[in-house]
Amino acid sequence: MAMPKKRMSQTRTGTRRSQISLPVITFTNCPQCNRPRLPHTACGNCGTYKGHAVIDVEKPARRAAARAAAARLAAAEEPEG
Repeated sequence: MAMPKKRMSQTRTGTRRSQISLPVITFTNCPQCNRPRLPHTACGNCGTYKGHAVIDVEKPARRAAARAAAARLAAAEEPEG
């Protein structure tokens, strides 16, 4: 098995390990709805990026409401027992 010829100093080890840290995640406030969001990304709450609407945020809500209504209808039509 390979063995190191010399012991690595704490400074050299620490210098190498200094790059292994997790990055600090920064947030910015959305100018439209003032909710926190990641920089350079579209806001997940209002769907805007740089003042333009780029995501239809109401569409998933409508889809979920339609699925819930279909599930209620299917449960009502299903015979009991």
